[in-house]
Amino acid sequence: MTPAGQQLRHSLLQRLFDLAHTDVAGQRRISPELFKSDKGKKLLADLLPLWTAPHVQAALLAFASQLPEYVQQPNPAPHVPSFSSALASAPKQLPAEDCAALLEVVTAHGSAVLRAGLQFQELCALLLGLLCHTASAKDSRNLGALAAFYGLLVPLATTCERVWAVLNAVLPTADSTHTAMLAELIGCEPRAQNLEHVARARFFRAYTCACPALPQATVKRGDGF
Repeated sequence: MTPAGQQLRHSLLQRLFDLAHTDVAGQRRISPELFKSDKGKKLLADLLPLWTAPHVQAALLAFASQLPEYVQQPNPAPHVPSFSSALASAPKQLPAEDCAALLEVVTAHGSAVLRAGLQFQELCALLLGLLCHTASAKDSRNLGALAAFYGLLVPLATTCERVWAVLNAVLPTADSTHTAMLAELIGCEPRAQNLEHVARARFFRAYTCACPALPQATVKRGDGF
């Protein structure tokens, strides 16, 4: 592409980014309605891979910030697989500190919003993208964000099987520090009596494959987890 063509492409993408914004509580933000409509999700699915990292971060922050309203929709729009795929892939474009900031926003909403949000494939996709980032456990900022998020997520595993689906997807990509953190948090949780045995077994198989060097006793399986 010629320099003139690159400039035109940049200008058009910037224009689309600007058009996606609206005034929300006196601030310019990506319109929450885009995340709630079938057409809006399809549009964002097309744009997220094309936008620059700052634009992607702004879009993901907008999505994470409006989660309380998103999960309370009386008639949610149908799931758009391409939007979920874009949300899962988008964090790869971001530096680790931006992913930590996004996790902090999700965590700040509290356990009730997270529990409801886990029923939406879009949020699960975004979480997987953030948790599977190659630098998710590389420095103190990211480790702090991970610990706070897992401190909110893991207790939900006692009554929400979707938590295990997220953990099962994350574990194969986690490094030893990340895995050890998960194992310690899960080992401290009370019994998950309401979960199907197969969900727990799948996690422990993944745990064993992902980190055979770690002591398996770290996770207190017993008759609980």
